[in-house]
Amino acid sequence: MAGSLEEFFERYPADERAQAYLQNSSEEVVQRVLADFKPPREGESDYSGLLTAFVKRVRSRGAVLVDNAFGHELDDFFKRYPVDDGAKEFLLSKPLEVQRTVAQEFKPPREGEEDYSALLMSFAKRCHALGG
Repeated sequence: MAGSLEEFFERYPADERAQAYLQNSSEEVVQRVLADFKPPREGESDYSGLLTAFVKRVRSRGAVLVDNAFGHELDDFFKRYPVDDGAKEFLLSKPLEVQRTVAQEFKPPREGEEDYSALLMSFAKRCHALGG
């Protein structure tokens, strides 16, 4: 497993805190993260926030697999509506039902903007408050 984690952190650099959070997880959680962590973009210099949010979600769900179809849906969502890392982390830290609702119902007033972070976070907060 050490080799797998080493390769993972070469591909997805993260700070010591995020690395320790994953390494101190159960074997099942580590394997699930190694298999299913698919950030919206490859080649970033730091995945700490996204990784920590993903590990937290896997831990809280008892390592329930997030289906790949929804992962692709989220990828497409973030391509259509670009947001900063903080907004991504915020959405990914919410329950899966909230993420699905946001991905399916988020309709900003204008398409083609450079950054939807504030609108997305506001919408996600409302969805979470309403229970999904």
